[in-house]
Amino acid sequence: MAACGGGAEIATSKAQGFVDRMAEAQPTATDTRKKALAAGAIVVNAATAFDWAEYTYPELFPKVPAPQNFTLPYLGVYYTVRGYANGNYLGVTPGNEVYGLGPFTNDQLTLLGSLSQFAGQIQADACSVYPGSCDAARAKELFDWAEYKYPKLFAKGPQDVDVVIDGVGYIERAYPNGNALRLLKGSADPLVNGVGPFAGTDMLALGKWSDFAGLVHAAACQVYPGSCGGPPPAPTAFSFDEPVPPRLIGFGGAESSKLTGEPGNAANRVVRVDRAADALFYAGTVVGTAADGTMAPIAFAPGRTALTLRVWSPDAGIQVLLKVENADGTKTVETLATVTTAAGWQTLNFDFAEPREALPVLDFRVPYVRLVVFINFGKTGAEAGARTYYFDDLSFTPVAAPPVQGRVGDGIARRAMPASFSTGKAVSYGYVRPSGPTDADLLQDLALMDAAGFNLVRTYIADAVTQRLFTLAASAFPSMRFQLGTGIGGNVCDSTDNLRRRDTAIAQARAHANVVAISVANEAWELSATCLAGHAAVLRSQITQPITYNDIGLFWVGRWTNGVPDPLLPVIDFASLHTYPFLEIGGWDWRQTAVPAGPARAAAMMEAAMVYLKATHAWIARSAFRTSTGTTAYLAASMPIVIGETGWKARETNPANAIEAHAARQVNQKWFGDLVREWETTGGGPKVFYFVAFDETWKGTDDGWGLWDDSRRPRYGLCGLPVPAAPDCNADLYLGAGFFN
Repeated sequence: MAACGGGAEIATSKAQGFVDRMAEAQPTATDTRKKALAAGAIVVNAATAFDWAEYTYPELFPKVPAPQNFTLPYLGVYYTVRGYANGNYLGVTPGNEVYGLGPFTNDQLTLLGSLSQFAGQIQADACSVYPGSCDAARAKELFDWAEYKYPKLFAKGPQDVDVVIDGVGYIERAYPNGNALRLLKGSADPLVNGVGPFAGTDMLALGKWSDFAGLVHAAACQVYPGSCGGPPPAPTAFSFDEPVPPRLIGFGGAESSKLTGEPGNAANRVVRVDRAADALFYAGTVVGTAADGTMAPIAFAPGRTALTLRVWSPDAGIQVLLKVENADGTKTVETLATVTTAAGWQTLNFDFAEPREALPVLDFRVPYVRLVVFINFGKTGAEAGARTYYFDDLSFTPVAAPPVQGRVGDGIARRAMPASFSTGKAVSYGYVRPSGPTDADLLQDLALMDAAGFNLVRTYIADAVTQRLFTLAASAFPSMRFQLGTGIGGNVCDSTDNLRRRDTAIAQARAHANVVAISVANEAWELSATCLAGHAAVLRSQITQPITYNDIGLFWVGRWTNGVPDPLLPVIDFASLHTYPFLEIGGWDWRQTAVPAGPARAAAMMEAAMVYLKATHAWIARSAFRTSTGTTAYLAASMPIVIGETGWKARETNPANAIEAHAARQVNQKWFGDLVREWETTGGGPKVFYFVAFDETWKGTDDGWGLWDDSRRPRYGLCGLPVPAAPDCNADLYLGAGFFN
């Protein structure tokens, strides 16, 4: 409490008199806590302030089972007082000023502030200070959310009742289908239990309230349309002049972070960060409202991903990093900005759609409730020396990223995307079979893909087989179109094989009208972007079709083995991104353990996979690069971005990938494919080439992605389509989907 404010002091002799009067006084009330009717909203008075202080600073104010408050007149002022065994005292005047006395104030009667300064945090911590006081409200919020999120399990209608089971009290909501939800009463972080068919046992522990709180609060506006119920919204900004200022937690050599008057303008409060000479490279400051530095979730949304911060630095060229976290720090995103003004204020823009590292990306499902500011990130105190920095006006209202100038001055007009990229249903196709393929094999594959509605097919190499494929397709399936891959690769740019493959691709593109686009290469990680640009330029000079390159996200943001993509970008017409949530499980929460095990957890996993897929595409779209004229542009401002590969395994082939044992299932493949197709066709998403049509046994542990197996037997992902021997769809379409258990 002493750190919460300074204030006037009374001479030691008078303070001793105050202590003496305390010792003589008699308690007038015991446990004088008063609770308002609404959970979490309490009457803020002396007693609740004392209770909150005991909860927040137990080493200063050790709690006793029956706290005693008493009234003490001193120097004409009547104090409400609570004393502690360690000699510390707290007192509140009729004017609601809070005083402290004891070893923690060096036995000086010290003004700590007013009740109004502490009121917001006292209210915010009420559920923890008074365990059980929020049971009814928490149960209602949680049960209402469950009905919104999982209506098949929990249909709206039942009321909450108090029940006692084996001597233990719960709040229960029971449903006609035999399912029930129960919240344990009387706990600061109550346990949530499930009962009934969905839980598979008499009573299954689903987690604690805190495990669900972020999801519950994030969906409050949807659960209660028009009211936006739940906790208070996140602050729109911190000016640091608030009556109840945010909390600052410095670490790593920035422990002295504090509020102070702005130099030259003392009326404006700012944050001062004294970065020590022995500071670690990650010295930083947590900014929040709660004791642990958290706050209500930041309102990130698609297209609204940027925060702003005003910074003063003695040096230009330093980097400032902002990091957002969920409550337990397991979900984080970081982004950087550079100070360009020395010894002056500058407003920096931090776009979390452009994370510092490739993973993780911003996930709009995650409640980001903590923000950390790292000034001069990456430099130790030994490198930078002791420095003082300031920051102010932190905006928590995510804004759209500033408009950027598209590519200019390249002297190359982008070739229009083929019509089939707007109307076609796209799939990746590998023709490899144990023997062949014969013309009959190719016709079988074409017929199967056509029956499934695929009329835009991506191939990977230009050779004699693709020559036959395009000829057969032109005759038997004249509406089918192809994106031809050259097959360029290896570690020698202009090898004989690469030149031959490029020339073959040129010849086939010229000869076959059903070839509508060409990819210069596929994940050619040993070839530099400059090498790829050379091949693309030759293709461009010889054919009329639009040209692309296919690779993972790290290539498109310049963090992969090929170097930055800038040399290649002027000579391609669209970018093809490979991204697989199934493989990139380090970037999203595939386990979804906060959701009850069963169909609900499977649904949460598949939804989270789509959030990750969309966020990865948005991250690449916002990737900045330098044009040939030196202009900075974003990738999406310069060319279309398609998903060149994504998919979901139908069977387990790689035990080293943790998700496979749980979710490499045909139903999950069907589910993911449906979500991707929905995004592409009705959700404003890009063109997607689904990977892949047929299994190929030669891939070993990377096999199992096919919509058909290697014998051309259709999998459940094709149910409901006029495909020969396609399985029937389940009445409950995604029944049997795998999930972490």
